[in-house]
Amino acid sequence: MKNRLLTLFVTMATLIGCGKNEDGPLTINQTEVKLRYDGDFTFSTNNTNNVEWSSSDEFVGIIGSDGKFEARHIGETTITGKIRGQSITAKVIVEPTVIGVIEPYIQFGKRKSDVKNFEKRQLGNEASTVLFYTETSTYTWGARYLFEDNLFTSASLLWNDSRIEEGAAFYAERYQLIGRSNNIYYYTDKTNSVVISVTSDYSLGFTATYSKNTTTN
Repeated sequence: MKNRLLTLFVTMATLIGCGKNEDGPLTINQTEVKLRYDGDFTFSTNNTNNVEWSSSDEFVGIIGSDGKFEARHIGETTITGKIRGQSITAKVIVEPTVIGVIEPYIQFGKRKSDVKNFEKRQLGNEASTVLFYTETSTYTWGARYLFEDNLFTSASLLWNDSRIEEGAAFYAERYQLIGRSNNIYYYTDKTNSVVISVTSDYSLGFTATYSKNTTTN
């Protein structure tokens, strides 16, 4: 009899405890997380059953039904967990691994004067269809701009060959990979307005060429 009463008491205590946990305030294991673009983190709440997870910016990262967040690109996103009318949020900051790189001017269709006003690198050569800049930098050694009918059409950022690994990480953590062909990697920005082709050019070395995405509507 005593054993039956003890078992009943333990069962009731467990049910009461579970009810309090489900009905109490929703809590999360971390309210702010910092990651790299290829990192991940698993969020959990004080009740992990049937939590509906979402990410406010899936370009920055996505989260699965199990609470595992997978970083994609640098930036910030808000993670939200919802269950039984309650919700809780956390901030995820995806930080860059490569900093200090000055990307070229990418306002396509502008004139040379606009490019010159932007550029702080040393002008090395100017012709009717090209502006060529040089620089002494940890990662890059120059930039080239091409023009048609006096209007800017594309720009190439020239990387030091000793920094290929960092260059690959630089584009992977900032842009979306959309394809690969003949050793050329194609990326696009968050707005899908720019295409960046990254490859090893026979004369310029490791090069990233920025051009307008003409495949979007």
